[in-house]
Amino acid sequence: MCIRRTAADGGSEPAPGNTCGMTAHLAVIGSMRVDLVLRLARSPGLGETVPASAFERHSGGRGLSQAAAAAALGAQVSLISCLGDDEYGPWLRQVAEDTGIDGSFIDTAPGPSGIAVVEVVSEQGQRTAQLPGAIDALTPDRASGAVTGLAKLDMVLGQAELPLEVTAAAFTAARARGARTLLNAAPCSPELIAGMPDLYPLVDIIVMDNRVAAELTGLATEVAVDTDEAAQAIVDRGVLRVVITRGHRGSIWRAPGASGSIPVMPARMVDSTGAGSAFCAGLAVGLAEGMPFHEALRLASAASALSTTVTGSVRNMPTREAVEELLELRG
Repeated sequence: MCIRRTAADGGSEPAPGNTCGMTAHLAVIGSMRVDLVLRLARSPGLGETVPASAFERHSGGRGLSQAAAAAALGAQVSLISCLGDDEYGPWLRQVAEDTGIDGSFIDTAPGPSGIAVVEVVSEQGQRTAQLPGAIDALTPDRASGAVTGLAKLDMVLGQAELPLEVTAAAFTAARARGARTLLNAAPCSPELIAGMPDLYPLVDIIVMDNRVAAELTGLATEVAVDTDEAAQAIVDRGVLRVVITRGHRGSIWRAPGASGSIPVMPARMVDSTGAGSAFCAGLAVGLAEGMPFHEALRLASAASALSTTVTGSVRNMPTREAVEELLELRG
């Protein structure tokens, strides 16, 4: 029997889409890229050359990361994206295949694939320069056609690393066939802020950090009560459920007539790069499987915590078994 949403989860109707206990069918529309990482003792000044201690190549992009995380949690995942016809395209396509993602809707376009050059400076954080590359060739028609063409679909996940009109087309197609939509409102940009009023009506669940929430609402989000007010402001714009992540302080969520919080699950952090993607994937998988909202958030929190314990997030996203073990341990 499928779990029904309770009043505490923001409603009493049965969760649409998946029947509980069955595999979640998700589509992720988003970017794929190669991350070229240099590890430095300090950043060079303009015109200066400094030695690097290491060079690494990783697969990345929020679309690929979220798709890989959802697949690791047991979902059937199709990725809607676009790669260039350069040397990185086949490699990224192979990464998707190796992580259990359906790549039938990953197109190829002339030009470079998405590339990010990352400087990791010891004890100071990192700086990133990014070329969107081929993802800019993904059209609204292609996005909506891919969503319409999927045999089974419970939910579509999107991010802000591609033009918002492309995400809007995918979400419109999802709504037309009764699937839900989840938007990870990141990274924040002037284009995201300007375009969100048109996208809000197409979004069922939105996930963002407190800095993006402040940009979108114009409200302070440094303390919990203010973050809750910002979440309510976004609910008032028509989004059914809003989740605002606050780093080590956990997450605050809001739905019409309901609210709550989820603490961070402690973990020995090695690399936090994939934490946001794992969180969004865990939330999507849980909801698509019919979990109550609060339980889906716990799944998301556990997946996010475990993702920080390894490097190379796309290939090392936590398995469902590992996540459930952590949830059992934490009670």
